[in-house]
Amino acid sequence: MSRDKIIQLNRKFLEVPEKNDEGLDPESVRMVALALNISVGWEGMLKNHYAVILGEAGTGKTEEFKMQVADLRGNSATAFFIPIEGLANDGLDGCFRSADAEQLEKWKTQDGDAYFFLDSLDEAKLRHHSIGNALQKLERALGKSFLRARIYISCRASDWWAETDRAEIEEFLPDLHEGKTREKARIFLIEPLDEDQIIKLAKQIGVSDVDSFIKAIKYANAQVFVERPLDVNWIAQYWLSNGKLGSLQELIEFNIREKLRERPGRPSLPLEKALQGVTELAGVATLSRAQSFLIPDEVPGAGRKMSGVDPHNVLTGWSNEDILQLLRLPIFDESTYGCVRIHHRSVQEFLGARWLNSRLGKGLPRRNLYNLIFRMSAGKVIIPPHLGPTVAWLCLWDEELKREVIQIEPELLIDSGDPDGLPEEDCRILLCAYAKKFEERKRFFQHFDQSGIKRFSRPALAETINDLLSRQD
Repeated sequence: MSRDKIIQLNRKFLEVPEKNDEGLDPESVRMVALALNISVGWEGMLKNHYAVILGEAGTGKTEEFKMQVADLRGNSATAFFIPIEGLANDGLDGCFRSADAEQLEKWKTQDGDAYFFLDSLDEAKLRHHSIGNALQKLERALGKSFLRARIYISCRASDWWAETDRAEIEEFLPDLHEGKTREKARIFLIEPLDEDQIIKLAKQIGVSDVDSFIKAIKYANAQVFVERPLDVNWIAQYWLSNGKLGSLQELIEFNIREKLRERPGRPSLPLEKALQGVTELAGVATLSRAQSFLIPDEVPGAGRKMSGVDPHNVLTGWSNEDILQLLRLPIFDESTYGCVRIHHRSVQEFLGARWLNSRLGKGLPRRNLYNLIFRMSAGKVIIPPHLGPTVAWLCLWDEELKREVIQIEPELLIDSGDPDGLPEEDCRILLCAYAKKFEERKRFFQHFDQSGIKRFSRPALAETINDLLSRQD
């Protein structure tokens, strides 16, 4: 294994409480863990005898496992990287090179623990292998030395079946270790990248002016698109190819394309069909206020909670296999137990708008569209908050709707969507409509948001913006 191809990022991990294991809500876990400052790095992780590390595609689980093996071996410890699918198929011997086999046999004759990093339970499940099957073969290969094995398992959070997977793991954990009851398997989520880690990755990819790169990410409100190493690679390549990041719309479109091109496993789902599928799911989820999608259940009695949109009800005519392939693409992320969600809300909102726009193109009466997005409240026309961002995106491609929204809720086009995509004259009209509403106090608790106004920082609009800002007092 070549260490110079892997960069040390000092990743952090958040523990998932056992009582929350079946109702895995990554955002809630993250918020609680960060508030309590209970995240751990690899130094803390390696103190556990058994741990499961969860994260979706592109989070860097495999690279982290390989790096830990290299680091441990560099410090004279015994460590092995083992794909779970290979272990389940071929046993330990089938996964090892001769040097690994020699190291294993040497360790068996000595004292001390060895570290076994079992990678990609999710990939093994695609081939209908279980973690129990893999651990059984590992136990047979190690014999009595299995008592001294520290085991770390990686899996996509959306493929982690808490009830069955945890039970299968703990079935193989020895009851005693040096006279003490051994700990249970502990479950962790890998944390999103922080700014320092993003900078390290960007430099390795070849970004020389990282300060400008980071500023461009912040200016475009694109921080959510650099939370995973795979995301950083995509956006850095975009930067290197184009010399800039472009508008938020361009970044989202690029992000979607790249996530749909990344094909885990052995996919047969065509790219265009994947785009059609995720767009339809996003549209239905946005209108129904849903946040997640059910994963087709191939594990009877797994005890998952029936919540979220069932893709079979949306993607009519799709096979179960095609739906599974779609939901495994990196555009989806873990949600609650047995469900996935589109990686970020802004992507779902954007795709929801694309879906509505396509419905219009296929003959959806405009009256029906307006009945969906405009409501009456206290004698006034409003846009429901859950639809606001999607409507803002749709205004970029629908002139008639844009004129309606500017009159009804101009602030929506300042706070949501991509103001950079609006023509200058539309921006001028929008800013004036916003200022007029503020002056007339037509809405309670409405704030004249200077940071929002400054998103329209174009030279041709400078006079209009300065005039509006001067009215604040």
